[in-house]
Amino acid sequence: MNTIVRIAAAVALVLATAGVASAQMGGEGQGEKSMEKAAQKPQVVATVTGLDKANAPQVEGALKALQCKNAEGTSIPAVSHVSFNLEKGAIHVTVAPGCSLKLSEIEKALTPTKVKIDRNTLALESACVVKVTAKTEADDSAVKDAITDAKIFESFDVKPTKEATTLEVSVQKSAAKVTSGELNKAIAGAGEYALADITWSCPPSKGEKAAPGGPTGHGGEQKPPKPQG
Repeated sequence: MNTIVRIAAAVALVLATAGVASAQMGGEGQGEKSMEKAAQKPQVVATVTGLDKANAPQVEGALKALQCKNAEGTSIPAVSHVSFNLEKGAIHVTVAPGCSLKLSEIEKALTPTKVKIDRNTLALESACVVKVTAKTEADDSAVKDAITDAKIFESFDVKPTKEATTLEVSVQKSAAKVTSGELNKAIAGAGEYALADITWSCPPSKGEKAAPGGPTGHGGEQKPPKPQG
């Protein structure tokens, strides 16, 4: 009888230990999912005019119809999530993993909805590339010095492009909640510059490959890879 009791107790202990291990593994998995979800915060945050409860579904549909190219050259949705703050007149757009999205593409998609983005309110908290144009030849050193003096970004770079009047400001990290209006104010000290476009990108999900040459935006800018053989 004692032997049977001891065996039953041992089996119960093994089952309890397995249950704890399983619960711990499940908890770790949930934690990873929570971290991944938290990391995918909206990259595009802007104040808009013309947004209301009636046209919000149309706005969401227009934004979610935007496409980008994946590593295989196939068109996939460029937007994973859209939300609104109707009281503040704001939109929040999350770029899909492995994709890039341009301000000009968003504005074009919103045109039929009569919703317009205020270009001075765009949040530059997420990593993005801002294209600015000058009336005359652009001076990347002067623009870089002006942004440095304004202390709005902790990590950034300014590079010339093929066009003499255009520069690209690559923002890696903002010093605080910086807007496009603050950037415009900063670069005004370097001359007459205007914000031409902004590109927001989201790195590919774990285990997925980015499109060749980096993610691209709507409009099929990245050509599909040539078939081998």
